[in-house]
Amino acid sequence: MGTDDAHPRRGLDLGYARVSTTRQSLDRQLDALAAAGIPDERIFVDEKTGTVDREGLNRLLTYARAGDTVVVHTLDRIGRNLREVLNLVHDLAEKGIGVRSLADPLPINTADEGMGRIAFLLLALFAEMERTFTAERAAHARATAEAAGRQIGRPRTHPADKIEYARLLKTQGDSLGQIAAKTGIPKTSLHRYLSDAVAPASRGRAGEAVTIATSQNADESAFGGLVEQYRRELQVHCYRMVGSFEEAEDLVQETFLRAWRKRESFQGRSTFRAWLYRIATNACIDFLDRHPRHPLPREGAGGEVPPDEIRWLQPYPDRLLEPMAPGDAEPDAAAVDKETIELAFLVAIQHLPPRQRAVLILRDVLGWSAKEASAALGVSVASVKSALQRARPTLKMHLPQRREEWAASTPATAQEQALLQRFMDAHQQADTAVLAQLLSEDVRMTMPPLPFWFSGRQAVMDFTAHALGPDSPLYRAQWRSVPTRANRQPAVAGYVRVPGDREYRAQVLNVLRVEDGRIAEITAFEPRVFPAFDLPLTLS
Repeated sequence: MGTDDAHPRRGLDLGYARVSTTRQSLDRQLDALAAAGIPDERIFVDEKTGTVDREGLNRLLTYARAGDTVVVHTLDRIGRNLREVLNLVHDLAEKGIGVRSLADPLPINTADEGMGRIAFLLLALFAEMERTFTAERAAHARATAEAAGRQIGRPRTHPADKIEYARLLKTQGDSLGQIAAKTGIPKTSLHRYLSDAVAPASRGRAGEAVTIATSQNADESAFGGLVEQYRRELQVHCYRMVGSFEEAEDLVQETFLRAWRKRESFQGRSTFRAWLYRIATNACIDFLDRHPRHPLPREGAGGEVPPDEIRWLQPYPDRLLEPMAPGDAEPDAAAVDKETIELAFLVAIQHLPPRQRAVLILRDVLGWSAKEASAALGVSVASVKSALQRARPTLKMHLPQRREEWAASTPATAQEQALLQRFMDAHQQADTAVLAQLLSEDVRMTMPPLPFWFSGRQAVMDFTAHALGPDSPLYRAQWRSVPTRANRQPAVAGYVRVPGDREYRAQVLNVLRVEDGRIAEITAFEPRVFPAFDLPLTLS
Protein backbone atom coordinates (compact mmCIF):
# COMPACT_ATOMS: atom_id res chain seq x y z
CA MET A 1 0.00 0.00 0.00
CA GLY A 2 1.05 3.59 -0.46
CA THR A 3 3.18 3.59 -3.59
CA ASP A 4 5.56 6.51 -4.07
CA ASP A 5 5.05 6.68 -7.87
CA ALA A 6 4.20 10.11 -9.25
CA HIS A 7 0.53 10.73 -9.90
CA PRO A 8 -1.38 13.23 -12.01
CA ARG A 9 -1.87 16.66 -10.49
CA ARG A 10 -5.67 16.26 -10.67
CA GLY A 11 -7.30 15.82 -7.27
CA LEU A 12 -7.09 12.29 -5.85
CA ASP A 13 -8.47 10.67 -2.72
CA LEU A 14 -5.62 9.32 -0.58
CA GLY A 15 -6.43 6.93 2.26
CA TYR A 16 -4.68 6.84 5.62
CA ALA A 17 -5.12 4.31 8.45
CA ARG A 18 -3.35 4.12 11.80
CA VAL A 19 -3.26 2.04 14.98
CA SER A 20 -0.93 2.65 17.92
CA THR A 21 -0.26 -0.97 18.95
CA THR A 22 0.20 -4.26 17.13
CA ARG A 23 -2.73 -5.72 19.09
CA GLN A 24 -5.13 -3.33 17.39
CA SER A 25 -6.49 -4.13 13.94
CA LEU A 26 -6.47 -1.99 10.83
CA ASP A 27 -9.24 -4.02 9.21
CA ARG A 28 -12.16 -1.73 10.00
CA GLN A 29 -10.35 1.33 8.72
CA LEU A 30 -9.09 -0.40 5.56
CA ASP A 31 -12.54 -1.79 4.80
CA ALA A 32 -14.07 1.69 5.12
CA LEU A 33 -11.42 3.23 2.86
CA ALA A 34 -11.93 0.50 0.27
CA ALA A 35 -15.69 1.01 0.42
CA ALA A 36 -15.05 4.70 -0.26
CA GLY A 37 -13.44 3.68 -3.56
CA ILE A 38 -9.80 4.24 -2.67
CA PRO A 39 -7.49 1.64 -4.27
CA ASP A 40 -4.82 -0.15 -2.21
CA GLU A 41 -1.97 1.68 -3.93
CA ARG A 42 -3.29 5.00 -2.60
CA ILE A 43 -3.78 3.87 1.02
CA PHE A 44 -0.99 4.64 3.48
CA VAL A 45 -0.81 2.87 6.84
CA ASP A 46 1.00 3.13 10.16
CA GLU A 47 1.10 0.51 12.91
CA LYS A 48 2.50 0.71 16.43
CA THR A 49 2.83 4.50 16.40
CA GLY A 50 2.68 5.09 20.15
CA THR A 51 6.30 6.16 20.46
CA VAL A 52 7.75 6.23 16.93
CA ASP A 53 7.55 8.46 13.88
CA ARG A 54 4.73 7.71 11.46
CA GLU A 55 6.47 6.69 8.25
CA GLY A 56 3.20 6.03 6.44
CA LEU A 57 1.90 9.52 7.15
CA ASN A 58 5.23 11.05 6.11
CA ARG A 59 5.07 9.18 2.78
CA LEU A 60 1.47 10.32 2.28
CA LEU A 61 2.43 13.95 2.88
CA THR A 62 5.28 13.65 0.39
CA TYR A 63 2.96 12.05 -2.16
CA ALA A 64 0.01 14.45 -1.78
CA ARG A 65 -0.46 17.42 -4.11
CA ALA A 66 -2.73 20.47 -4.11
CA GLY A 67 -6.27 19.39 -4.90
CA ASP A 68 -5.91 15.97 -3.24
CA THR A 69 -8.01 14.88 -0.25
CA VAL A 70 -6.73 12.79 2.66
CA VAL A 71 -9.49 10.34 3.64
CA VAL A 72 -9.55 8.75 7.10
CA HIS A 73 -12.01 6.57 8.99
CA THR A 74 -12.22 9.15 11.81
CA LEU A 75 -10.38 12.42 12.20
CA ASP A 76 -8.37 11.29 15.24
CA ARG A 77 -6.42 8.84 12.99
CA ILE A 78 -4.23 11.64 11.65
CA GLY A 79 -2.98 12.76 15.07
CA ARG A 80 -2.17 11.46 18.53
CA ASN A 81 -3.77 14.42 20.28
CA LEU A 82 -6.19 17.19 19.44
CA ARG A 83 -3.58 19.88 18.86
CA GLU A 84 -1.65 17.61 16.48
CA VAL A 85 -4.83 17.05 14.46
CA LEU A 86 -5.62 20.77 14.29
CA ASN A 87 -2.10 21.71 13.24
CA LEU A 88 -1.97 19.05 10.51
CA VAL A 89 -5.41 19.95 9.10
CA HIS A 90 -4.39 23.60 9.08
CA ASP A 91 -1.05 22.86 7.36
CA LEU A 92 -2.73 20.69 4.73
CA ALA A 93 -5.32 23.38 4.02
CA GLU A 94 -2.56 25.91 3.36
CA LYS A 95 -1.17 23.49 0.75
CA GLY A 96 -4.58 23.08 -0.90
CA ILE A 97 -5.04 19.55 0.44
CA GLY A 98 -8.37 18.63 2.01
CA VAL A 99 -9.26 16.16 4.75
CA ARG A 100 -12.38 13.99 4.79
CA SER A 101 -13.55 11.66 7.56
CA LEU A 102 -15.95 8.76 6.97
CA ALA A 103 -17.33 7.74 10.36
CA ASP A 104 -17.15 10.70 12.77
CA PRO A 105 -20.43 11.64 14.48
CA LEU A 106 -20.26 14.80 12.36
CA PRO A 107 -18.37 13.75 9.18
CA ILE A 108 -16.05 16.46 7.93
CA ASN A 109 -14.80 17.39 4.47
CA THR A 110 -12.56 20.44 4.41
CA ALA A 111 -12.09 20.12 0.65
CA ASP A 112 -15.73 21.02 -0.03
CA GLU A 113 -16.13 24.38 1.62
CA GLY A 114 -12.67 25.40 2.80
CA MET A 115 -11.49 26.28 6.26
CA GLY A 116 -14.54 28.38 7.11
CA ARG A 117 -16.57 25.23 7.75
CA ILE A 118 -13.94 23.50 9.88
CA ALA A 119 -14.15 26.12 12.62
CA PHE A 120 -17.49 25.00 14.00
CA LEU A 121 -17.12 21.36 12.93
CA LEU A 122 -13.98 21.00 15.02
CA LEU A 123 -15.76 22.59 17.94
CA ALA A 124 -18.56 20.05 17.52
CA LEU A 125 -16.02 17.22 17.40
CA PHE A 126 -14.05 18.32 20.46
CA ALA A 127 -15.75 16.07 22.98
CA GLU A 128 -15.94 12.99 20.78
CA MET A 129 -12.32 13.28 19.69
CA GLU A 130 -11.07 13.79 23.24
CA ARG A 131 -12.81 10.58 24.29
CA THR A 132 -11.26 8.75 21.34
CA PHE A 133 -7.79 10.06 22.13
CA THR A 134 -8.19 8.97 25.74
CA ALA A 135 -9.23 5.47 24.69
CA GLU A 136 -6.33 5.31 22.24
CA ARG A 137 -3.79 6.29 24.87
CA ALA A 138 -5.31 3.83 27.33
CA ALA A 139 -5.09 0.99 24.79
CA HIS A 140 -1.45 1.76 24.11
CA ALA A 141 -0.69 1.98 27.84
CA ARG A 142 -2.37 -1.38 28.49
CA ALA A 143 -0.39 -3.05 25.72
CA THR A 144 2.86 -1.59 27.00
CA ALA A 145 2.08 -2.63 30.58
CA GLU A 146 1.21 -6.18 29.54
CA ALA A 147 4.41 -6.49 27.54
CA ALA A 148 6.38 -5.43 30.63
CA GLY A 149 4.45 -7.80 32.88
CA ARG A 150 2.81 -5.03 34.89
CA GLN A 151 -0.69 -4.98 36.32
CA ILE A 152 -3.32 -3.47 34.03
CA GLY A 153 -5.79 -0.95 35.37
CA ARG A 154 -5.81 1.40 38.31
CA PRO A 155 -5.55 -0.26 41.72
CA ARG A 156 -8.24 0.55 44.22
CA THR A 157 -5.58 1.71 46.67
CA HIS A 158 -1.87 2.14 46.20
CA PRO A 159 0.46 0.03 48.37
CA ALA A 160 1.68 1.75 51.51
CA ASP A 161 5.32 1.08 50.67
CA LYS A 162 4.93 2.88 47.33
CA ILE A 163 3.30 5.85 49.01
CA GLU A 164 6.16 6.06 51.52
CA TYR A 165 8.65 5.77 48.67
CA ALA A 166 6.88 8.64 46.90
CA ARG A 167 7.13 10.80 50.05
CA LEU A 168 10.82 10.00 50.29
CA LEU A 169 11.37 10.97 46.67
CA LYS A 170 9.56 14.24 47.32
CA THR A 171 11.92 15.08 50.19
CA GLN A 172 14.84 14.36 47.86
CA GLY A 173 13.57 16.96 45.40
CA ASP A 174 12.15 14.75 42.63
CA SER A 175 9.51 16.37 40.44
CA LEU A 176 5.95 15.08 40.38
CA GLY A 177 6.54 13.51 36.96
CA GLN A 178 9.69 11.74 38.16
CA ILE A 179 7.90 10.40 41.24
CA ALA A 180 5.02 9.12 39.09
CA ALA A 181 7.47 7.35 36.77
CA LYS A 182 9.38 5.71 39.63
CA THR A 183 6.38 4.61 41.71
CA GLY A 184 3.70 3.99 39.09
CA ILE A 185 1.29 6.21 41.04
CA PRO A 186 -0.59 8.68 38.79
CA LYS A 187 0.11 12.37 39.29
CA THR A 188 -3.53 12.95 40.23
CA SER A 189 -3.15 10.56 43.17
CA LEU A 190 0.27 11.93 44.11
CA HIS A 191 -1.29 15.35 44.65
CA ARG A 192 -3.43 13.73 47.34
CA TYR A 193 -0.71 11.56 48.89
CA LEU A 194 1.93 14.28 48.99
CA SER A 195 -0.26 17.03 50.41
CA ASP A 196 -0.61 16.89 54.16
CA ALA A 197 -3.89 16.39 55.98
CA VAL A 198 -2.70 18.11 59.16
CA ALA A 199 -4.63 21.32 59.83
CA PRO A 200 -2.67 24.54 59.29
CA ALA A 201 -1.22 26.22 62.35
CA SER A 202 -3.30 28.96 63.92
CA ARG A 203 -2.59 32.55 62.93
CA GLY A 204 -1.60 33.51 66.46
CA ARG A 205 1.28 31.04 66.45
CA ALA A 206 2.31 31.60 62.83
CA GLY A 207 5.88 32.66 63.64
CA GLU A 208 6.49 29.66 65.88
CA ALA A 209 4.93 27.28 63.35
CA VAL A 210 7.15 28.59 60.55
CA THR A 211 10.29 28.23 62.67
CA ILE A 212 9.45 24.63 63.54
CA ALA A 213 8.35 23.66 60.02
CA THR A 214 11.44 25.08 58.31
CA SER A 215 14.09 23.87 60.77
CA GLN A 216 16.71 21.28 59.86
CA ASN A 217 14.84 18.56 61.71
CA ALA A 218 11.45 19.66 60.41
CA ASP A 219 8.73 17.09 60.13
CA GLU A 220 7.41 16.90 56.57
CA SER A 221 3.85 16.75 57.86
CA ALA A 222 4.24 20.04 59.70
CA PHE A 223 5.80 21.68 56.67
CA GLY A 224 3.09 20.31 54.39
CA GLY A 225 0.37 21.66 56.65
CA LEU A 226 2.05 25.07 56.64
CA VAL A 227 2.41 25.46 52.88
CA GLU A 228 -0.89 23.89 51.91
CA GLN A 229 -2.87 26.93 53.07
CA TYR A 230 -1.15 28.99 50.32
CA ARG A 231 -1.88 26.58 47.47
CA ARG A 232 -4.78 28.45 45.86
CA GLU A 233 -3.23 31.92 45.81
CA LEU A 234 0.08 30.52 44.56
CA GLN A 235 -1.81 28.73 41.81
CA VAL A 236 -3.35 32.06 40.76
CA HIS A 237 0.14 33.60 40.76
CA CYS A 238 1.54 30.80 38.60
CA TYR A 239 -1.51 31.03 36.35
CA ARG A 240 -0.84 34.70 35.73
CA MET A 241 2.74 33.82 34.86
CA VAL A 242 2.03 30.97 32.40
CA GLY A 243 -1.59 31.47 31.29
CA SER A 244 -2.46 27.76 31.65
CA PHE A 245 -4.58 26.34 34.50
CA GLU A 246 -3.10 22.85 34.18
CA GLU A 247 0.51 24.05 34.10
CA ALA A 248 -0.15 26.30 37.10
CA GLU A 249 -1.26 23.27 39.11
CA ASP A 250 2.01 21.48 38.34
CA LEU A 251 4.09 24.57 39.08
CA VAL A 252 2.55 24.95 42.54
CA GLN A 253 3.54 21.39 43.32
CA GLU A 254 7.03 22.14 42.03
CA THR A 255 7.08 25.21 44.30
CA PHE A 256 6.27 23.10 47.36
CA LEU A 257 8.96 20.56 46.49
CA ARG A 258 11.54 23.33 46.07
CA ALA A 259 10.42 24.97 49.31
CA TRP A 260 10.84 21.73 51.26
CA ARG A 261 14.27 21.18 49.75
CA LYS A 262 15.32 24.76 50.57
CA ARG A 263 13.43 25.14 53.84
CA GLU A 264 16.52 25.99 55.87
CA SER A 265 17.12 29.02 53.64
CA PHE A 266 14.10 30.76 55.15
CA GLN A 267 15.62 33.15 57.69
CA GLY A 268 12.55 35.19 58.58
CA ARG A 269 13.76 38.36 56.81
CA SER A 270 10.47 38.34 54.88
CA THR A 271 7.09 36.75 55.50
CA PHE A 272 6.82 33.04 54.82
CA ARG A 273 4.21 33.86 52.20
CA ALA A 274 6.61 36.21 50.37
CA TRP A 275 9.28 33.49 50.49
CA LEU A 276 6.92 31.04 48.79
CA TYR A 277 6.00 33.61 46.14
CA ARG A 278 9.71 34.09 45.42
CA ILE A 279 10.14 30.35 44.87
CA ALA A 280 6.99 30.11 42.75
CA THR A 281 8.04 33.04 40.56
CA ASN A 282 11.41 31.50 39.82
CA ALA A 283 9.84 28.09 39.18
CA CYS A 284 7.61 29.74 36.55
CA ILE A 285 10.54 31.57 34.96
CA ASP A 286 12.54 28.33 34.79
CA PHE A 287 9.56 26.60 33.17
CA LEU A 288 9.16 29.36 30.57
CA ASP A 289 12.89 29.30 29.84
CA ARG A 290 12.71 25.54 29.22
CA HIS A 291 9.51 25.82 27.18
CA PRO A 292 9.75 29.12 25.28
CA ARG A 293 6.57 30.17 23.53
CA HIS A 294 5.35 33.37 21.99
CA PRO A 295 1.98 34.70 20.81
CA LEU A 296 1.57 33.95 17.11
CA PRO A 297 0.51 36.83 14.86
CA ARG A 298 -2.48 36.33 12.59
CA GLU A 299 -3.10 37.83 9.18
CA GLY A 300 -5.57 40.69 9.21
CA ALA A 301 -7.99 41.91 6.55
CA GLY A 302 -8.91 45.43 5.48
CA GLY A 303 -6.25 47.03 7.63
CA GLU A 304 -7.59 45.45 10.84
CA VAL A 305 -5.07 44.20 13.39
CA PRO A 306 -6.24 40.74 14.52
CA PRO A 307 -5.59 39.33 18.00
CA ASP A 308 -2.50 37.17 18.36
CA GLU A 309 -2.92 33.42 18.95
CA ILE A 310 -2.37 32.34 22.58
CA ARG A 311 -2.87 28.62 22.03
CA TRP A 312 -1.92 27.63 25.59
CA LEU A 313 -4.50 29.94 27.20
CA GLN A 314 -6.96 28.25 29.56
CA PRO A 315 -9.74 29.68 31.77
CA TYR A 316 -9.58 29.76 35.58
CA PRO A 317 -12.64 28.62 37.59
CA ASP A 318 -14.07 31.27 39.89
CA ARG A 319 -14.92 28.56 42.39
CA LEU A 320 -11.19 28.32 43.18
CA LEU A 321 -10.79 32.06 43.74
CA GLU A 322 -12.79 32.22 46.97
CA PRO A 323 -11.57 32.08 49.64
CA MET A 324 -7.84 31.95 49.08
CA ALA A 325 -5.91 34.66 50.86
CA PRO A 326 -4.75 35.34 54.42
CA GLY A 327 -6.54 38.07 56.28
CA ASP A 328 -5.44 41.43 57.62
CA ALA A 329 -2.21 39.96 58.99
CA GLU A 330 -0.76 40.22 55.51
CA PRO A 331 -2.43 43.18 53.71
CA ASP A 332 -0.75 42.52 50.35
CA ALA A 333 -2.79 39.32 50.12
CA ALA A 334 -5.64 41.48 48.79
CA ALA A 335 -3.89 41.37 45.41
CA VAL A 336 -5.70 38.13 44.61
CA ASP A 337 -8.95 40.11 44.45
CA LYS A 338 -7.78 42.34 41.60
CA GLU A 339 -9.22 42.15 38.09
CA THR A 340 -5.81 41.02 36.89
CA ILE A 341 -7.28 37.55 36.63
CA GLU A 342 -9.47 38.60 33.67
CA LEU A 343 -8.72 36.88 30.37
CA ALA A 344 -7.96 40.27 28.78
CA PHE A 345 -5.14 40.78 31.26
CA LEU A 346 -3.93 37.18 30.88
CA VAL A 347 -3.75 37.57 27.09
CA ALA A 348 -1.96 40.91 27.30
CA ILE A 349 0.64 39.78 29.81
CA GLN A 350 1.59 36.77 27.67
CA HIS A 351 3.22 39.24 25.28
CA LEU A 352 5.85 40.11 27.90
CA PRO A 353 9.15 38.21 28.22
CA PRO A 354 9.10 35.99 31.36
CA ARG A 355 11.24 38.29 33.55
CA GLN A 356 9.35 41.43 32.55
CA ARG A 357 6.14 39.53 33.24
CA ALA A 358 7.41 38.55 36.69
CA VAL A 359 8.46 42.11 37.52
CA LEU A 360 5.10 43.55 36.46
CA ILE A 361 3.17 40.99 38.50
CA LEU A 362 5.32 41.45 41.60
CA ARG A 363 5.25 45.25 41.41
CA ASP A 364 1.86 46.18 39.95
CA VAL A 365 -0.28 43.19 40.97
CA LEU A 366 1.19 42.08 44.30
CA GLY A 367 2.40 45.56 45.24
CA TRP A 368 5.95 44.58 46.09
CA SER A 369 8.64 47.26 46.30
CA ALA A 370 11.44 47.39 43.74
CA LYS A 371 13.84 46.17 46.42
CA GLU A 372 11.65 43.18 47.26
CA ALA A 373 11.24 42.29 43.60
CA SER A 374 15.00 42.55 42.99
CA ALA A 375 15.70 40.19 45.90
CA ALA A 376 13.12 37.70 44.62
CA LEU A 377 14.53 37.66 41.09
CA GLY A 378 18.20 38.00 41.96
CA VAL A 379 18.69 41.19 39.92
CA SER A 380 19.49 44.78 40.74
CA VAL A 381 16.87 47.37 41.71
CA ALA A 382 17.81 49.30 38.58
CA SER A 383 17.06 46.22 36.46
CA VAL A 384 13.65 45.86 38.09
CA LYS A 385 12.78 49.50 37.41
CA SER A 386 13.97 49.22 33.81
CA ALA A 387 11.99 46.02 33.21
CA LEU A 388 8.84 47.62 34.63
CA GLN A 389 9.26 50.69 32.41
CA ARG A 390 9.42 48.43 29.35
CA ALA A 391 6.61 46.12 30.48
CA ARG A 392 3.91 48.72 31.16
CA PRO A 393 3.69 50.18 27.62
CA THR A 394 3.62 46.69 26.08
CA LEU A 395 0.83 45.64 28.43
CA LYS A 396 -1.16 48.79 27.68
CA MET A 397 -0.80 48.21 23.93
CA HIS A 398 -2.39 44.75 24.18
CA LEU A 399 -5.15 45.51 26.70
CA PRO A 400 -8.65 46.37 25.41
CA GLN A 401 -9.85 49.92 25.95
CA ARG A 402 -11.19 50.49 29.47
CA ARG A 403 -8.93 47.71 30.75
CA GLU A 404 -5.78 49.80 31.05
CA GLU A 405 -6.50 50.15 34.76
CA TRP A 406 -7.96 47.46 36.96
CA ALA A 407 -10.18 47.72 39.98
CA ALA A 408 -11.41 45.45 42.73
CA SER A 409 -13.73 42.65 41.67
CA THR A 410 -17.44 43.15 42.22
CA PRO A 411 -20.28 40.59 42.21
CA ALA A 412 -22.22 40.13 39.00
CA THR A 413 -24.83 42.86 38.56
CA ALA A 414 -28.50 42.12 37.88
CA GLN A 415 -27.97 43.52 34.37
CA GLU A 416 -25.09 41.11 33.72
CA GLN A 417 -27.11 38.17 35.05
CA ALA A 418 -30.03 39.08 32.80
CA LEU A 419 -27.68 39.36 29.82
CA LEU A 420 -26.24 35.92 30.57
CA GLN A 421 -29.72 34.40 30.76
CA ARG A 422 -30.71 35.94 27.42
CA PHE A 423 -27.49 34.61 25.87
CA MET A 424 -28.23 31.10 27.12
CA ASP A 425 -31.84 31.24 25.95
CA ALA A 426 -30.84 32.48 22.50
CA HIS A 427 -28.21 29.76 22.21
CA GLN A 428 -30.57 26.99 23.28
CA GLN A 429 -33.27 28.18 20.89
CA ALA A 430 -30.81 28.91 18.08
CA ASP A 431 -32.31 32.41 17.94
CA THR A 432 -29.70 34.32 15.96
CA ALA A 433 -31.77 37.53 15.92
CA VAL A 434 -31.75 37.80 19.73
CA LEU A 435 -28.10 36.78 19.87
CA ALA A 436 -27.17 39.61 17.51
CA GLN A 437 -28.87 42.11 19.83
CA LEU A 438 -26.64 41.01 22.70
CA LEU A 439 -23.35 41.62 20.86
CA SER A 440 -21.47 44.89 20.62
CA GLU A 441 -20.74 46.19 17.12
CA ASP A 442 -17.01 45.43 17.48
CA VAL A 443 -17.38 42.09 19.31
CA ARG A 444 -14.46 39.70 18.91
CA MET A 445 -14.47 35.89 19.14
CA THR A 446 -11.45 33.59 19.54
CA MET A 447 -11.17 29.83 20.13
CA PRO A 448 -7.86 28.77 21.74
CA PRO A 449 -6.16 26.48 20.79
CA LEU A 450 -7.90 26.79 17.40
CA PRO A 451 -6.38 29.43 15.11
CA PHE A 452 -9.78 30.90 14.14
CA TRP A 453 -11.06 34.35 15.06
CA PHE A 454 -14.01 36.55 14.13
CA SER A 455 -14.17 40.32 14.48
CA GLY A 456 -17.35 42.40 14.40
CA ARG A 457 -20.99 41.53 14.97
CA GLN A 458 -21.62 40.56 11.35
CA ALA A 459 -18.65 38.16 11.22
CA VAL A 460 -19.71 36.46 14.46
CA MET A 461 -23.30 36.17 13.26
CA ASP A 462 -22.19 34.77 9.88
CA PHE A 463 -20.23 32.11 11.77
CA THR A 464 -23.22 31.36 14.01
CA ALA A 465 -25.65 31.12 11.10
CA HIS A 466 -23.27 28.78 9.30
CA ALA A 467 -22.81 26.66 12.43
CA LEU A 468 -26.54 26.27 13.10
CA GLY A 469 -28.01 26.60 9.60
CA PRO A 470 -29.58 23.97 7.32
CA ASP A 471 -26.24 23.08 5.70
CA SER A 472 -24.67 22.24 9.04
CA PRO A 473 -24.49 18.78 10.67
CA LEU A 474 -25.60 20.62 13.80
CA TYR A 475 -28.87 21.66 12.16
CA ARG A 476 -31.80 20.61 14.36
CA ALA A 477 -29.39 19.65 17.13
CA GLN A 478 -30.63 20.42 20.65
CA TRP A 479 -28.56 22.59 22.99
CA ARG A 480 -28.32 22.88 26.75
CA SER A 481 -26.53 25.68 28.60
CA VAL A 482 -25.09 25.67 32.11
CA PRO A 483 -24.00 29.00 33.65
CA THR A 484 -20.69 29.28 35.45
CA ARG A 485 -17.95 31.85 35.97
CA ALA A 486 -14.34 31.99 34.85
CA ASN A 487 -11.68 34.63 35.47
CA ARG A 488 -14.24 36.86 37.25
CA GLN A 489 -16.31 36.84 34.07
CA PRO A 490 -19.65 35.25 33.15
CA ALA A 491 -19.31 31.96 31.30
CA VAL A 492 -21.61 29.39 29.70
CA ALA A 493 -20.95 25.69 29.25
CA GLY A 494 -22.60 24.48 26.05
CA TYR A 495 -23.81 20.91 25.50
CA VAL A 496 -25.24 19.55 22.24
CA ARG A 497 -27.39 16.53 21.38
CA VAL A 498 -27.34 15.74 17.68
CA PRO A 499 -30.25 13.86 16.11
CA GLY A 500 -30.08 10.19 17.04
CA ASP A 501 -27.95 10.71 20.15
CA ARG A 502 -29.32 10.07 23.63
CA GLU A 503 -27.06 12.42 25.55
CA TYR A 504 -26.04 16.05 25.50
CA ARG A 505 -22.28 16.14 25.03
CA ALA A 506 -19.90 18.84 26.23
CA GLN A 507 -18.99 21.10 23.32
CA VAL A 508 -17.64 24.47 24.39
CA LEU A 509 -17.09 26.79 27.34
CA ASN A 510 -17.80 30.38 26.29
CA VAL A 511 -16.23 33.03 28.54
CA LEU A 512 -17.80 36.46 27.98
CA ARG A 513 -16.44 39.96 28.44
CA VAL A 514 -19.27 42.45 28.95
CA GLU A 515 -19.03 46.20 28.36
CA ASP A 516 -21.87 48.73 28.45
CA GLY A 517 -24.49 46.01 28.71
CA ARG A 518 -23.33 44.08 25.63
CA ILE A 519 -20.99 41.19 24.94
CA ALA A 520 -17.68 42.66 23.76
CA GLU A 521 -15.67 39.44 23.55
CA ILE A 522 -16.30 35.67 23.46
CA THR A 523 -13.46 33.26 24.19
CA ALA A 524 -14.46 29.68 23.37
CA PHE A 525 -12.59 26.84 25.09
CA GLU A 526 -12.58 23.10 24.40
CA PRO A 527 -14.42 20.61 26.69
CA ARG A 528 -11.20 19.36 28.30
CA VAL A 529 -11.50 22.34 30.69
CA PHE A 530 -14.92 21.20 31.99
CA PRO A 531 -13.60 19.01 34.88
CA ALA A 532 -11.78 22.00 36.41
CA PHE A 533 -15.19 23.71 36.65
CA ASP A 534 -16.84 20.60 38.15
CA LEU A 535 -18.86 20.29 34.94
CA PRO A 536 -19.82 16.84 33.59
CA LEU A 537 -18.91 15.83 30.04
CA THR A 538 -22.44 14.57 29.34
CA LEU A 539 -25.96 15.49 30.40
CA SER A 540 -29.01 13.23 30.13
